[in-house]
Amino acid sequence: MNAFFKNMSTSVNGQAYYAESVNVSESIQIEYFSAMGTKNYSAFPTKKPEGSISMSFYITTGKEIDAIESGYANTGFSSIQVGPFSTDYALLNSFSVSSEPNSIIKGDATYSYYGQINSGEVPAQMNDTII
Repeated sequence: MNAFFKNMSTSVNGQAYYAESVNVSESIQIEYFSAMGTKNYSAFPTKKPEGSISMSFYITTGKEIDAIESGYANTGFSSIQVGPFSTDYALLNSFSVSSEPNSIIKGDATYSYYGQINSGEVPAQMNDTII
């Protein structure tokens, strides 16, 4: 599965982010086998699904940076919701903030998640102002 979203609300550990873009990808390793002398084959997964979530977001109030930095010293998974997709088993891989003069400050974060991603309802639209 590969899903790409633009300009939407995203949530990490309950903190809302106004994401400029989010890419969610998931992969499953599959083994194929067949009995000798037959043309039929079967497939089965060899381990649980794994994937990655990459998001580029606008800094609205600065709470976004605080929320990510507060997880640096913690050992545990983050909960992420992107559109209708969510996971409770994500680990932060990378995080950066960039800015240019007279421009909007943006952040980038990449997570790896373990286990199948869940599908549900779309979160409510954010009303934060981008400063």
